[in-house]
Amino acid sequence: MLSEPGGLFLDVKSTYSKAKHLAQFCTTLAGLGICVKSVCSFSPSQLRLPPSDGGLPSPVQTVRFFHGLSGLENACDNGQIKRHACVFFNGASFLVDPTKSESEGGALARARLGSLDTMYVNRYQALAETYDFNGGIYVQETDCCAACLESLTMLVSQRPDIFPLGFAYGHVPGFSVSSLEMNGRGFAAQQIVEEFQARAELSGKVQKSIEAGKHREVSLSVAVSWLERLLYGSNFLYLYEQKLVMKMLEDIQDDTPLSKVVASIGGVERIFLRFFEHFEATTPFTIHETGFNFNYTKKLCRFLRDRGVLERLSTERKTKLAKFFVSTSVYGFGLTYFYQKSGCRKSIHKYAKEGLVCLLESCTKVEFDNLILLLGGRDRALVLLNGKWKLSKSYAKRMKAIEDCHTTFPEEPQYVADMTITRASAVNFSKEPGLRFMSSRRGIGFSGKRVKRLAKDTAIKTRKVVRKSACCLVTGLYVTALTLASFTLYAWFFAIPRTLWPYWGKSWNKQRVKGIFIILGVVLLSAGITLGLGAIVWLFIFRLPYM
Repeated sequence: MLSEPGGLFLDVKSTYSKAKHLAQFCTTLAGLGICVKSVCSFSPSQLRLPPSDGGLPSPVQTVRFFHGLSGLENACDNGQIKRHACVFFNGASFLVDPTKSESEGGALARARLGSLDTMYVNRYQALAETYDFNGGIYVQETDCCAACLESLTMLVSQRPDIFPLGFAYGHVPGFSVSSLEMNGRGFAAQQIVEEFQARAELSGKVQKSIEAGKHREVSLSVAVSWLERLLYGSNFLYLYEQKLVMKMLEDIQDDTPLSKVVASIGGVERIFLRFFEHFEATTPFTIHETGFNFNYTKKLCRFLRDRGVLERLSTERKTKLAKFFVSTSVYGFGLTYFYQKSGCRKSIHKYAKEGLVCLLESCTKVEFDNLILLLGGRDRALVLLNGKWKLSKSYAKRMKAIEDCHTTFPEEPQYVADMTITRASAVNFSKEPGLRFMSSRRGIGFSGKRVKRLAKDTAIKTRKVVRKSACCLVTGLYVTALTLASFTLYAWFFAIPRTLWPYWGKSWNKQRVKGIFIILGVVLLSAGITLGLGAIVWLFIFRLPYM
C-alpha cells in the first residue's frame, strides 16, 4: 500500500522540525520501501526541502496547509502561493455557521445544518482561477457532523475543476465518526488560530487600496472580493469601514453591475444588517433609539434606492425584503428589542422604517399594493412607520407621495423610479450639466443652480449634525439621570458591558486597545459620578444639619 504506485502523505505536526530533517526522514522511508508522495505542513519554511545529492530539486512534492479560506487568500495576496502549487485548507470555510449573527450568514443555516455559503464558494473559485493553484479541502473529522460531510463531498465531486486535489477525509469512506448529537462544521479550534487574524489583514489591505483610489481600476470580480473582505473582516463594520464600502459602491458607475455586486456580497439584507449591527452595538446607552448614532445605515438604504438596486429586485425578493424589515432580525438590542417584542412599541426600528419606505418607493403600483396587503393593510403599515403616537410624520408623508404618484400616473410602468424616487446620489449629481462649473468674463464661477444645490446640501448637513448632536446630548442627560437614580448600578451592569462587547474583539489588536481606552473612559466617568453622588449625600447627611 505504501510502495509505488501508492504512497504516504507526511503530515507534519511538530513546529520545531526543519526542512532538512524532513528530507532526511523521507530518504530513510524510501530506503524502507515506503514512497513519500508529499510533505504537508502549515509552515512554509518546513516545505523548502533541500535539493537531493545530485543537486536536483527534491522529488518529494510539498503541500501547504491553511486553517481556512481567509488564510489561503491572504497568502495569495502576499505572493506566497506559486502557480500550480498544491494547497489544502479547512473546507468548513464553505459552511454557514449557525452561531454567527444573521449578517454573517447565521440565519441561512437554520433550515438545514451543513448548508453551503455560496458567497464563499464563489470567492474561492475566483481565487483558484486567478492564482492557478491546485486546491483541496480537509476537515477536523472529530468535529464534522454527517450533514456537513455530505455537503462538502457533494461540492468537491461537482467541482473537480477548482478542487483537483479532492477532499481529504481520514476515516472509512461513506461513514462519519460524529454522533447524531454532534453539530460541528469541522473547524474545531482551528478557526481561532489563523482565520480571524487573516481576515483582519485582508480587510486592512483593502482599506489601503481604497484610500489610494485603486478600487476604480479593478474588475467587478475583484471589487466583489474586496467588498467581502471589508464587510466580514471584523466583528463589526465600524464607521470608517462603512464609509469605504459606500465609496466602493458609489464608484461603480453602471447600475446593472452594481445590482449584481450587491447580490454577490450577500444581498440587501446581509449588507443592511452589517451596517445596522454597528449602530446597535456601538450605542451602549441606547434605550429608545437615541444615542451616539453616527452611522451610514440610512445612507445605504437611500443609495440602494437611488441607484435602482431595490427597483431591480424581483417581486419575490421584494416580498422577502419587506418581511425582513418587519421581522425580529431588525428589532435591535436591549430595551428597544423588549419594547417591540412585548408590544409596548407598535412601530419598527427607525432604520427598518427607512429600509421599508425605500423599498416601497422602488415598487410599481401592483408591487406596492401587494406589499401593503402583506403588512396588514394601509392602517397597519402606517402604524409600523408612524408608531402609536404618530411621531414619525416624515414616513407618512413619503407614503402619501407614493400613493399620489400611483394615482397620477397609472398607465406608466416605470414612473415610480422617475417620479417618486428622489435620485439624490452624488453619482447622479455629477452627471447633471447644470451643476458644472461655468466660465464667464470674470473667470470661473458657479451656476445659479449649483449655488442653490450647495446651499441646500449645507442646510441638510447642518440639520443632520444638529439632530445627531441633540441625540447625543439627550443620551448623556438620561444616562446621567439613570446612573444617579440607580446609584451607578446602571453604568456598571449595563453601560460598561455593552461598551465592552463590540470593541473587545477576538485577539489583541488595535481594535481591542481602542476598546480598552473607551471602557476606561466609561469607568472614569462612572467613578466621577459615583464620587460626586457620594459627596452630595455626605453633604446633606452630615454637614447641612449642623450648619
